[in-house]
Amino acid sequence: IEHFGETGSITAAFYSHSLEFFDALLTRFPNQVWGAVSEKLDGGLNSLSYRLLKWLRGQLNNGILVKTSGFELMDTTMVMDWINAAPDTRAPLIAQYCPPAITKAGETPSLARLILEQYGDQPNVPGPLHSNLMTAFFSGPASEYYQRRGNSMKELLAAETDANVRRWLEREVEYLENVVEQEKAREEAQGF
Repeated sequence: IEHFGETGSITAAFYSHSLEFFDALLTRFPNQVWGAVSEKLDGGLNSLSYRLLKWLRGQLNNGILVKTSGFELMDTTMVMDWINAAPDTRAPLIAQYCPPAITKAGETPSLARLILEQYGDQPNVPGPLHSNLMTAFFSGPASEYYQRRGNSMKELLAAETDANVRRWLEREVEYLENVVEQEKAREEAQGF
């Protein structure tokens, strides 16, 4: 873990098969692996913690998780306990890098949802989670992509009961509606 993702290491390539080994270690020895990883995250964001967080976030394709992420292989209670010990720095850090899926109320809560429920009222958490959510690749007209994202947020919002999650979803819907309008105007100006 000390040299995770360094040039010349077996984990140098993000899509390396060696990551499957680390996933297997995490599944088999979650407390030990999380203990070693979380020590490296406590120093703030640096090149090592960034590489570890990218691995734990998982691989995304078109905004869709293409394989189970490291964070999803762990018990979220373990991660939330770590966050709870120093929420001012840890909640925004994990919000920025957890899998950006907000589960529906009543479903097994995702890590992103748990962070929002507990810390969504803090000013330093919604922004990193928004940035995380907006990190995606897509093809086709941007207006259509953002419209789909907005529609899925509206569906979540319609059934949401938690105040912090509702507030965050409302801001996301408003943001995405504005982006859709901007992208439509840009696409019309370019003749799409």
